[in-house]
Amino acid sequence: MVLSRNDKIIAVLAVVILIAVAVAIVFYEPAETEIIESQMVKTYNVTWAENTNDKTITGSAAKKSAYSGPFDIDVPDGSVLTSVEVQVTWKDDHVYGLRKNKGLDKLTVDIGLVGGESHTHSGTGSGNETFTFNICDMPTIDSVEANDSLAAEEIIKDMFVGKNRASFDVTANVKTGEKIFRPLKYLRDKGNGFNLKVTYTYYTWNLEEPESDGDDDLEDTTDEETTSHLGRMVAMGNFGRI
Repeated sequence: MVLSRNDKIIAVLAVVILIAVAVAIVFYEPAETEIIESQMVKTYNVTWAENTNDKTITGSAAKKSAYSGPFDIDVPDGSVLTSVEVQVTWKDDHVYGLRKNKGLDKLTVDIGLVGGESHTHSGTGSGNETFTFNICDMPTIDSVEANDSLAAEEIIKDMFVGKNRASFDVTANVKTGEKIFRPLKYLRDKGNGFNLKVTYTYYTWNLEEPESDGDDDLEDTTDEETTSHLGRMVAMGNFGRI
């Protein structure tokens, strides 16, 4: 079949349009897809792991001056500090007597959570007592929705900001057991030392990427089918008759 001049012009225009469409698909579709994907809200699973650590603080209460020593517990940012245990241990280091220890000191240790509860240990001659401080509730969040993993991490950090630390005040006083009428023993006993073993529990989180739902493969298939269909239309001469 001999094409007329108009048919030839239409056919040429159809080929040009097809080339332009193909170029647009190749060079611009990925960018559009990237923008759409970046705006999609995804659900990220959050899992929590329990961690335990400890440290020891050594203090000494003098006969004429009380001990004062605040301390802090800090865990990684975004973590949740749930509890702190403080074990007080000590033993009188200056006693006398053959059958029975005499001159036993009396030590009093006050431990207070800043902005929270406080506990007091008081013992004569020795002591071993443990106190538990509740800091924050155990985290229960198991998922967050965000556009990407970085945004999800920031959401979790913002939710638990400030829950990774606690401050304590500690004071200690000692009353020596040596009587003043025994001057040598009285002067020898300067006070008493003690140890604080601090054990703390905290939770750290882990973010799990959502599984792919195969939308990318579907979009690629659709693009291939669209391009193939346009090619068939031109080959069959249908594009020029639209």
